Amino acid sequence: MAFITQYMTGDRRIQLGHESYVRQFIWGTGWRKIKVGLFWAINDTMTNVYNAGLKVGIAAGDTYGYDSPNIVDYIGFQHGGSWLNGSTLTRVTSNGQPAFSISGNICARKVGPTITSTNNNSASGGYVGVVNSGILTAYIVTITKLNNGYDLDGRCYGNSGLAQLSRIDLIASCESDTLVNAGNWGWLANASPTVAYASGSHPFDSLCLSWTLSCPTIEIGEIIVTRHY
Repeated sequence: MAFITQYMTGDRRIQLGHESYVRQFIWGTGWRKIKVGLFWAINDTMTNVYNAGLKVGIAAGDTYGYDSPNIVDYIGFQHGGSWLNGSTLTRVTSNGQPAFSISGNICARKVGPTITSTNNNSASGGYVGVVNSGILTAYIVTITKLNNGYDLDGRCYGNSGLAQLSRIDLIASCESDTLVNAGNWGWLANASPTVAYASGSHPFDSLCLSWTLSCPTIEIGEIIVTRHY
C-alpha cells in the first residue's frame, strides 16, 4: 500500500474550545482514502461532561472552519450522541486514572449553515484521558471515497480501559490498513453520510476538527494524516 504522511502539529499541542482547526492537505483533492490519527485529552471537570463532541472531518478549502456559516462543504465523524448537541461523557476511574467514557458515533454533512444529512450507529466505545493524568488517547478516523459518497470509520484506543498508545504505533496504524494492537481499539463503528459527489469529482482538500464546548477545553497532542492510494 502506497501512502503519503502529513504531520500537522508535530510535538506541539493545540487547545480547542468551541472552535475549529483547519489545515489544507499537501496533496489537495487527489486521494482515495485518508486516515486521520490524533492524541487527545480533556481538561478535567471532576464531573460528567454534557453536550460534548469532537468532530473529525474534511472540508472544501481552509478559509472557514466547521462552525462558520460560510463553510463551503464538510463531512465529518463524531463520537456518540446527536450531531448538534453532542453526548454525555461519563467521568470514571479507569486503570487507576481519571477518564471519560465514550461510545457510538454519528456522521453528517454541512453546507454553509445547513446540516444536510446524518447517520448514526451505536457501538462499543472507549475511554478518553484527562490532561493532568498525562495520558493522551489515540483516535483514528478513516475516510474512504466511494462511487457515490464516503464511508467514515472511527476508532478509539483502549476499549477495555484507559491506555496509552505510543507515537510510533499511532503512525504505524495510520500508515497501514492494520491497526497496531488491533484488539484494544474500541470500535465506534462506521457510517456513510449521503454526499452528492461522484468519485473523482469531490472538492475536499482540508482537515477540519471541531470541539463543541467552550468549557471544558480539549488538548490535541498530535495530528497525523495519511493519504492512501
